[in-house]
Amino acid sequence: MAETMQRPLPVQTRKVLEVLTDQFATPTAIARDACLPGRERTSAAERICEALERRGLAERGGSKQQPKWRRLPNSDIDTARV
Repeated sequence: MAETMQRPLPVQTRKVLEVLTDQFATPTAIARDACLPGRERTSAAERICEALERRGLAERGGSKQQPKWRRLPNSDIDTARV
């Protein structure tokens, strides 16, 4: 059986994952801490967090209008792949 090649997470996704902790944070704080560029950085942080949630690396909290995110306790940056 051939081993499937996996590529690492994109740079911005990795930055967001690195700043997530076990405490919930707003997309604005995540975008600032991850140094995401651009005027739409808060919405970019939210999209990235949603993708991380789908991969089982982040958890959403807060309300629908004011979401907050945190890293799941057992998520590992080094083993996270796309």
